[in-house]
Amino acid sequence: MDFVSVASASNPLLKKVRSLHTKQGRQEHCLFIAEGRKLIEEALAKGASISSVIISKSFYQAREQADLETLLIDNGLEKMSITIVDDALFQPISTLENPPEASVLAVLKAPSHNIDVMFTSETPLILILDGIQDPGNMGTMIRSALAMGVSGMIMTKGCVDPFNPKVVRGASGALFQMPFVLNLTYEQAVSACKNHKLNVVALSPVASKSLDQIDLKDACALVFGNEGNGLNKSSQDLADIKAYIPMNKASESLNVASSCAMALYETSRQRGWNYV
Repeated sequence: MDFVSVASASNPLLKKVRSLHTKQGRQEHCLFIAEGRKLIEEALAKGASISSVIISKSFYQAREQADLETLLIDNGLEKMSITIVDDALFQPISTLENPPEASVLAVLKAPSHNIDVMFTSETPLILILDGIQDPGNMGTMIRSALAMGVSGMIMTKGCVDPFNPKVVRGASGALFQMPFVLNLTYEQAVSACKNHKLNVVALSPVASKSLDQIDLKDACALVFGNEGNGLNKSSQDLADIKAYIPMNKASESLNVASSCAMALYETSRQRGWNYV
């Protein structure tokens, strides 16, 4: 395995990595960043495709690259070159506010999923996310979805980019395994689920039934709206069922990521923790 030292901020690879800090750059190159050895290890374990690996000089001098080399070789990447940069050059390409001196990041190819893959199990469970904008919420929802056996996620137009660095970190490796499709309209997302005979359940605080009163054992899709506005009435009316999460009356509302985790827990409970 070769190590290539780069000493200039104008190096084409470093310029490309900096461009991946923006949604436009990620879409242009169909690439995104995973930072830290643990996240890179998760990516490789889940079959993600790595195009480049960059380490800081401190990472190299600490001999931490030996374990990294073994990891890459074990995953068939023995011919990949590892780029070494001075710590001062690593900081501008890092997605962290205060990256550690011994740092590593990988550039990954953005996966593309076929929506039909989500409906192949006997009782699919789909999440429809409509206008979720906070990266922390999105990352947590992806992580919860994988933990609770979700078959796939549909992220409508207006959702935060799932390859945003904060989403990637928040999802903690789940992003590399959870099937998802992007940029459908809400109407298209609901239609796709209904065409596959799923009951569409919209989470709404004004619903007449609580989530535990709804039968979630059959194939279904759970719908979560924007953090600030939720689902408007017309969007709620497109669903087959509306349900609320019971809570203490002293509480005004739940964070959408918390609501998602609670709804998925109830769904898994009804299904007897039978993950597909």
